[in-house]
Amino acid sequence: VDGTGYATASAAGITDGSISLTGASVNREAGFSIVTYTGTGSSGTVGHGFTKTPKVVMTKPRSATGSWNFLDVVGNSTAEYGLFLNDNGGYSSYQGGTHWGDTLPTSTVFTVNSNASTNASGVTYVAYCWTDIPGYSKFGTYLGNASTEGTYVYLGFRPAFVLLKRTSASAAWVIHDNKRAG
Repeated sequence: VDGTGYATASAAGITDGSISLTGASVNREAGFSIVTYTGTGSSGTVGHGFTKTPKVVMTKPRSATGSWNFLDVVGNSTAEYGLFLNDNGGYSSYQGGTHWGDTLPTSTVFTVNSNASTNASGVTYVAYCWTDIPGYSKFGTYLGNASTEGTYVYLGFRPAFVLLKRTSASAAWVIHDNKRAG
């Protein structure tokens, strides 16, 4: 946590959910954590390492095939909906229940349910979690205006990386950054 190694999640001040962590790298100052766990096949919680609620959680099976599951809590206030990084589809309500248990993350844990791409018994997983840090990172939604000028979205800082996804219909994920021209 924040550059210091610990022998256990408890010693690091990380709340271990009902599913024990097998590893964690947490940078609370940057609002980013990477945690690993082994699935149980039934609904449970996983510690994310923050002391505030993550705005985005992405999970991916490591020892089996499966989707990149994407949970955003800003535009998805019930955790009912699901998105996938490897899919262009918009929000689908059936995905949230079996993936996230229709349960929003808390300041200590996120919920995974019985779906094989988030919590199959004996499968190892990695989860990437982000939370807002004023002046550094921001997560949210906006309503497009169909104008060539686009919609102005105030963040409070100049972003170096922007990830966009239309959620109301099928559309590709879009990335803009300050390192590549165009």
